[in-house]
Amino acid sequence: LLPYKSRENIMITVPLILCLLLHTSVVVKCQSNYTHDVVTSGENGRPCIHVKLRLSATIRYQQQESGNISRANIVGNDFITSYNSCDINPGTAGDASIRISWPSTEMYYSLLILFYSDLNEGWNVTKMEFQANTEDNPDFDDASEDVIVLHNERDLTVDNITLTKSYKCDANISHSFRSKASNSSAVLRTSFLQLQAFHFNNHQGTFGSADMQCVEDISDSKVVPIIVGVVITTVLFAAMLLYVIARIVKHRRNSKQS
Repeated sequence: LLPYKSRENIMITVPLILCLLLHTSVVVKCQSNYTHDVVTSGENGRPCIHVKLRLSATIRYQQQESGNISRANIVGNDFITSYNSCDINPGTAGDASIRISWPSTEMYYSLLILFYSDLNEGWNVTKMEFQANTEDNPDFDDASEDVIVLHNERDLTVDNITLTKSYKCDANISHSFRSKASNSSAVLRTSFLQLQAFHFNNHQGTFGSADMQCVEDISDSKVVPIIVGVVITTVLFAAMLLYVIARIVKHRRNSKQS
């Protein structure tokens, strides 16, 4: 057996180490390697849209010969802004859009985001459209459609964001898309998403403070401190219990020796 002093040191240091390890494991999040961060400008040269996101997708499509439903798993990388428009003037309502495509050379995939602004209601995301070109695309095996066009089912609710402020969602969120012409569908997963349109506080198009966050971010911000607090309390209680037991054992040994 170790001397009492050594046991006492171990009981103090081990819980501290466990606490640090547990705290780190709760906070660390897995992250994708590919981020698209782009600012577009309107005709007046002022910033109009700022988008930042990481994404991946799973597309369900029908094979031409067999008729079977197959899946293509896509990771977004090597992004390029292939199209953008901004139709708004100071003091008026208007529309804006941005199409993000990847990879930059073949542009097999694209995500179109449409925005609308009303001075009385702030700005909104009105539509998202996801498109996949399957012809000569190595991710697809004998797809029945050369181009799959999929529309969002409005599970991304970005409404009435205050002008000069942004929408933010760091959590991993799944967005459902469906085709209006076939049985094709897709689940688009975004993370570290931040959007802002029309009005900015500077000419660089820097994001304003988040006027709206997704429910998952708000939940995570509350759950993580609670989990960490419970873990720390449990570890400290276990350490105190071991300390008390060690003191009792030592007292009994001293009583027997005397």
